[in-house]
Amino acid sequence: MPALQRRIDSDRVGEGTIEMVRAGACNYWAQGVDGLYIAHWFGCWPYEADFYQKLREVPFPETMAAKDKIYRVPSEGSAPAPEAIAPNVANPLPIELAKGQALQVGFAVSDDLKKWDKVNRVHEVILRVRVQETTERDRLRFAFNGKELPQSLLRKINQMYVMDAPRYRVFGYWYVFRLPEKFRPVQGWNVLEVELLKRDGQALPAVVLRDVELEIKYLMGKNYHRGLIDADLGPGEL
Repeated sequence: MPALQRRIDSDRVGEGTIEMVRAGACNYWAQGVDGLYIAHWFGCWPYEADFYQKLREVPFPETMAAKDKIYRVPSEGSAPAPEAIAPNVANPLPIELAKGQALQVGFAVSDDLKKWDKVNRVHEVILRVRVQETTERDRLRFAFNGKELPQSLLRKINQMYVMDAPRYRVFGYWYVFRLPEKFRPVQGWNVLEVELLKRDGQALPAVVLRDVELEIKYLMGKNYHRGLIDADLGPGEL
């Protein structure tokens, strides 16, 4: 029986959010498992509303199917050997990038986006990649499932140095791609390819691929709002 871990231990969150829990649980259910072991969830005491929401949804993949998810490739955390998926499973990341050598990272996605696109339920799909020890002079190429991602989809976030962070500091550049239908993930196995095309000659440390995350956001219904305050409608008071 697969173990669904509660700990993420990233620089932003310690406990997995409900979006992360849904992604992990749905991937397990898609493999035809008979059940899930919610490993070490007792450590969430005292249990609050978000904990019970996770418990209510995890047994039912059909309930989670068209709800927000965050898929993430396990990476190192603040502890020496974080167990992000299951005990004794090594984290695939971080990995050093060598100039001219394309690096591939694969991960599973259970969502049937074609199905939900037909009924206008998919709001947004975001691919986030964090690269460490890189500079503005470096040039990288990103491809998703064999399709090169154009610069027009990219937002770069410079975190080469930050004074503070939600949990602990991790430096680097975020490459954030908002994926239109043509570049969206398929149901099943997906592959991200990253290649260092040009390296700053004055930079000494090796470039490192540290984080890969895929976030899928849904609407509750066709043309529905995203919440009580929808970001596209500007600020509001509660």
